[in-house]
Amino acid sequence: MHTADPTLIYYTDYLRYQFLNVGFDNLAVVLWKNVDQLLYGMGSLVLPKVLDGLPVKILTEALAVAMIVGAVRLARRGIAVDYALFALVSAGILLIWHFPPNERFVLPFFPLLLAGLVAEVEYIVRAARRHKDFGQRVAGMMISGAMLFVLATGLALQLYLTFVFLEQSAEKSRAKLRDQRARSCATSVPLTAGSRPTYPLRRRFFPTTMPCSICTPAAGAIICLCSRAGGTPRTTRAS
Repeated sequence: MHTADPTLIYYTDYLRYQFLNVGFDNLAVVLWKNVDQLLYGMGSLVLPKVLDGLPVKILTEALAVAMIVGAVRLARRGIAVDYALFALVSAGILLIWHFPPNERFVLPFFPLLLAGLVAEVEYIVRAARRHKDFGQRVAGMMISGAMLFVLATGLALQLYLTFVFLEQSAEKSRAKLRDQRARSCATSVPLTAGSRPTYPLRRRFFPTTMPCSICTPAAGAIICLCSRAGGTPRTTRAS
């Protein structure tokens, strides 16, 4: 489809949309921003973005670096080499992409990144135990303990997101939707004969118990098709 509309290009031609947004004039800025967001997205798979602030972001990106180093160690040992190559090529694309690579873009790498993080923690622990100098061993064990604490914190935050935060967010969205429907259905008038043909189409796709779902502008007002279980379809006008 040949069009100059950026919205249509976004949905029909990703490559063309890429060239419209990224060029040699801003490539350095795009790379800088995407490197930052790529590391932040990787680390946020373990330490979610619940707590905001520069120190938390630095810690999250440090986790991402540890993940990458661990994944490289695994690949050098011949473990998950194909997966590592896939992640490398995908990350290269994300670095020059026109959208910041957040968690949903790096989610396909999560098993590899998690394995890399575990491998790196194991490497640090072994190196700390084998070092001849007692002070170095203590420092290594302290670093290992700090990393384990961060991992435990990340697990606790993941559980909080899964069982508390998401449910609260969904309930807020449901309450907002109920409030919008109640306000839009504040006043109603019966359907006219001319309006009736639109109701079977609505009934075909939506249950009759769904209140005030379809709204269209008409005559300077919003007309919503409303129904109640076993009731008569109505239109609602909300100014």
